[in-house]
Amino acid sequence: MEMTERALELFRNNRNCAQAVYAAAVGASGGDEGLAEASAAAFGAGMGRKQLTCGALTGAAMALGAKAWDPRDPKGSKERVYALTRRLFSEFETLNGSTECLRLLGVNLQDPNLSAYAAENGLFKKTCERLVASACGILQALETE
Repeated sequence: MEMTERALELFRNNRNCAQAVYAAAVGASGGDEGLAEASAAAFGAGMGRKQLTCGALTGAAMALGAKAWDPRDPKGSKERVYALTRRLFSEFETLNGSTECLRLLGVNLQDPNLSAYAAENGLFKKTCERLVASACGILQALETE
């Protein structure tokens, strides 16, 4: 299964945006999706529903780091990961208008009434699925370079 399709499947099956992207990326590389899901659990909805950095973007950044890091060259790896992460964020913002969950979703999820409104009106399906797919597409493009 293609990474974006797998990420969307995970998201639709009650994983958060960060878990979906990171687990799909790890799984595509032959890694442990379950461990990836656990590792990314706190990063959904902009870090524990704080709506800071988009979880899909955070999941993609985690995947970039996992792929680009070489423990034999920590200094060089760090610089490579940072450069790729800056590109990831820049391309995500260009495509989606922001990197912040609150701005992207347009609803304060910390307010129970607004969170219910978002669910009832399909904002997660309309917005978050698009962001998961966007993060996966950018991640795949960066990984092929």
